[in-house]
Amino acid sequence: MTLKRLLICFVIIILASVSFFFHFRCDLSRGKLYTLSAYSRECVSLLDSEMVITWYRSQDLAHMTPAVRYIEDFIEEYRLASHGMISFTVRNPASSESIASIESLGIVPRQSGITSIYSGLLVEYRGANRVIPFLLDTKTLEYDLTRLILELQSIDDPETVTRHTVQLAIGNASDKIDYRYLEAWMSYAGFTITNLYGNFTDLDPAKPLLVIGSSDFTEESVIAMDAFLAKGGNAAFFVSGNAVNASSDWTARPKAQDALLTMLSRHGFLVEPALVMDVLNFRVTMPSIDGSKYQYVNYPFWVTVPRINMVSSEPCFFGVEKLEFFWPSQILVDTTSQNNILPLVRATAGATVMVEPYDTNPFGDPSIHKARSAKGAILAACVKSPGRMMVVGDEYLPSSLVDYSGSDANLDFTVSVVEWLVGSDRLLALKGRVPPDTRIEGDESTPESEDAPDVGDAASSTERALSRSRIVNLVCIPGCCVLFMVWILARRKKNQ
Repeated sequence: MTLKRLLICFVIIILASVSFFFHFRCDLSRGKLYTLSAYSRECVSLLDSEMVITWYRSQDLAHMTPAVRYIEDFIEEYRLASHGMISFTVRNPASSESIASIESLGIVPRQSGITSIYSGLLVEYRGANRVIPFLLDTKTLEYDLTRLILELQSIDDPETVTRHTVQLAIGNASDKIDYRYLEAWMSYAGFTITNLYGNFTDLDPAKPLLVIGSSDFTEESVIAMDAFLAKGGNAAFFVSGNAVNASSDWTARPKAQDALLTMLSRHGFLVEPALVMDVLNFRVTMPSIDGSKYQYVNYPFWVTVPRINMVSSEPCFFGVEKLEFFWPSQILVDTTSQNNILPLVRATAGATVMVEPYDTNPFGDPSIHKARSAKGAILAACVKSPGRMMVVGDEYLPSSLVDYSGSDANLDFTVSVVEWLVGSDRLLALKGRVPPDTRIEGDESTPESEDAPDVGDAASSTERALSRSRIVNLVCIPGCCVLFMVWILARRKKNQ
């Protein structure tokens, strides 16, 4: 064997040995889909004790979704970014610990046929722990995991605890409107709820205020809210200009002499009593009049708002593809009272408003009733100074009516509004990151949904990333090796 061949073999062996001990990862996807954001890296860098992340994952999960490797790789990004402060392990619940102890942590299974599938994340830090109960994809993984890290880091910080204590005032309890899901959603997001009852007169401006409904509030309570805003407190108001019998026949009546709506009008938010209708609406499933069958009915009072009709650059809308409004009210903004009001959500150009007398019967004909154009009607608006304030023209949006429409996004949005109130804009930005596409190439069993327009972008971005990685691995790296060997041989020949 000639010296040249020996030298080439030697170089190949050296490169192979080095690659075994040293490697690097390069995210070539558009938008860095597989890489932690700068904000998550900042949060991880503040860890001063070991954090243990355990993924309790059933063996069968890998057969259910190809997302398993994406999830594992993404959590590995946290471990690498922590420089040894985070340890990450994967455990099979069936073989590692008792099922009862795992479920006692809040990790819950889902049924797949007759099998219970576990995929829960346990995060432990300084003797405290938080969980992601079930994890199936990377859609909100970075938001959820970074939020848990922040929560565990600040668990003993009085200022953070205060900011995450929400003063919740329900102003339509007498109408028996159910908000049972909202408190669960907010608790999972790390907020503590202080419910305000009766004639409350003292509000803490250091804590966010969430007000839903308006009919039951006394004059004294409204004065307390006004004083709260005057002190720079941050508040969100989900209110309607009408009261609807949501638990019975869906009839509506306009509110009269409503103290809270009067107060909001003084701040530049005029919540009209007329009912907004829109050509883009929800189809409700109703029994026919004779009760012989069920039928779909386009219900114009349940207004569907797609992302294109939201100010999508605002953090509270990150990750929200659509919202479902229930009997919403139009908001007229008075810039003479408040010149920095920003409209956030609008109905379509085909929107109208029904004025009295109302007919909200799903089998009725709205066209025969008196209505006027409400093209692009404002359904939500906000101001950002001196304190953050948002008004949403629908007190039923975060209620249990989401059961009818499957609108979990309404609850996610309400939580995002509270996070916006406390200034968690950078955390909310993580909801807007498009996750990697985890569909198997050529798999037609999971068609794209109109509710997820970002999937195509993620798929094309993933394909571009794969193309780049192929070029790097199959062309660039071997080419560099060949050039390196040619350089060595040329140098050797020159020295002879």
